[in-house]
Amino acid sequence: MIRAHALVDAAEGFLRQGRMQDAKDAADEAATLLRVRGDALDEARVFAVLAEIATENEDLSRAAVHVQKALAMYGARMPGQVPPAWYCLAARIARERREHVAATRFEELALGAIRAMRQGDEGPDALFELSDALERIGDARLAANQPADAAVAFSECLLLRRRVLAALGEGPEALGEVSYSLKRLADACVHASDVVGAVAAYREAVAIDRKLYAASEKNAEVRYQLADSLWRFGDALTSSGDASEGTAMSEEATRLLAGAEAPSGPPSRTFGPASRRGPRPGRSW
Repeated sequence: MIRAHALVDAAEGFLRQGRMQDAKDAADEAATLLRVRGDALDEARVFAVLAEIATENEDLSRAAVHVQKALAMYGARMPGQVPPAWYCLAARIARERREHVAATRFEELALGAIRAMRQGDEGPDALFELSDALERIGDARLAANQPADAAVAFSECLLLRRRVLAALGEGPEALGEVSYSLKRLADACVHASDVVGAVAAYREAVAIDRKLYAASEKNAEVRYQLADSLWRFGDALTSSGDASEGTAMSEEATRLLAGAEAPSGPPSRTFGPASRRGPRPGRSW
């Protein structure tokens, strides 16, 4: 079974490199060998590779079957040690199939796996990873029409990102993480009809985004981020009964963008050129 194990390693390597066909060929050959007399952990790894390939090919039914097999087989042999990425993959598949309650459950399992893996680690990287997991849970709960529970997850996410901010200082990335968490919390509060909570969170996010904009030398993308925050804040203020301040925020956003050139590429959740993040949901400009 040495060859089968090597093929599984190769399949995972090809997958990381984006070589999908090579990954599938290696995984299929490994699966054939493992059917005769295989190691359950290697079989689970094969199913995880096949699940990701099927997901990329938009064959979601097949992907769901593969990932469930991977989770079940690995969990049976190594309880509590399933790779968090596999739960995240299962959540992605469920989300794309619009099975939002299932996606929430898998994201919660991913958080548990990350906590087990990061036990005792209080460093910024660990806190970032945990906060990202909580953010995904919040997003999943919102999609599952559970806004109050989503607000709880976003609040926990925000607490962790404040800890990172305290540890690293007020750099643009750490500040931007806090700002984004505040806006996601505010969004959940809006859906939960907690207007007071939404106004408070948006107000703090706007203050941070003003600081980021000033420090960015009026970067185009940061300008749009601030404008988005102002519009959201204005909407929340108007809903709370403060139409005057709400209008003022919306007018400020409009003035901010008057004659401004739109940033290149799709809108993203960005805090500066060195952000560790890729694109994130935002207003469609």
